[in-house]
Amino acid sequence: MKLDPIRLAIRLAGNAEGLTLEEIAREFGVSRRTAERWRNEVQALFPQLEAVQDGARKRYRIPGGLHGFMQAPTYEEMAELELAVKDQVNKGNEARAELLSNLANKIRASLRAGDRFRLAPDVEVLTQAQALVQRAGPHLPSDPDTLAGLRRALMAMKCVSFDYTNREGNTLRRKVVPYGILVGKVDYLVGPEVRHERPAMWRIDRIGNLRIEDEPGSPPPDFNLQEFAARSFGVFQEDPVDIVLRFSPEAAPDADRYRFHPSQDKEMGEDGSLTVRFRAGGLRELAHHLFTWGDTVEILAPERLRREMVDLLEQALRRHRG
Repeated sequence: MKLDPIRLAIRLAGNAEGLTLEEIAREFGVSRRTAERWRNEVQALFPQLEAVQDGARKRYRIPGGLHGFMQAPTYEEMAELELAVKDQVNKGNEARAELLSNLANKIRASLRAGDRFRLAPDVEVLTQAQALVQRAGPHLPSDPDTLAGLRRALMAMKCVSFDYTNREGNTLRRKVVPYGILVGKVDYLVGPEVRHERPAMWRIDRIGNLRIEDEPGSPPPDFNLQEFAARSFGVFQEDPVDIVLRFSPEAAPDADRYRFHPSQDKEMGEDGSLTVRFRAGGLRELAHHLFTWGDTVEILAPERLRREMVDLLEQALRRHRG
């Protein structure tokens, strides 16, 4: 049996609702006919595969999970998990590192003794052969108790209140409806204050004395956290605009491998240059990033982004020219 149907079997065993043929085709990037063929191959190996009627469609799932030999992790998967733990420690995210480490320990504990002994040496070799690049940037980990409290509030769909210290150093008590958490170099709680409609961004490292209130609070049905995050380059939220960047021929290969925004569209010029288009806000953050590309990038639009870049360059010249 080929690897892809095995991956499908693992997916169907781990999904309580099951997947339709259309969802299988979309998730694995194959045609419906291929999805049907894989389903038949999975059914031949796992007769317990069942079809659940969902309206006019059928959902396929494997109740009861798979046999242990099908679920045993590979040494590459375990080594990648170990690397993810180190990455979170490196970033100062001790709470996330602990969760991932607990997951790794649970996986090891669930393995048969023979599998543990077989995997251990290969995992150790591969883990030692990979190291994390040290990157400059904010080192502002979220308080583990605060992060855990926010997760509980999100699951219970309750409002939260907390002391919030703004950038001027003033601390005020706030009551917020939690919509979600944006994870990055700095973590943010997304949500409006009670009796406000527009969601705000709250830096979690500035939140203290968190309390989960009895008052219910949850995002509206049409709110999508992923779409909210995709509106901007970075985390600063503002009305999105059309952005057009042109990278010189020497920078084009690197820019072609770079993901500036989920909505980006790229076009290679006859001279070897690369034009990148996307729609986003957060122009100040984008200007800071484009600063690192030096003279290999030209801002074609919008004019406001060009002015942001000129301001950054003039500030740097005033500071360093003397």
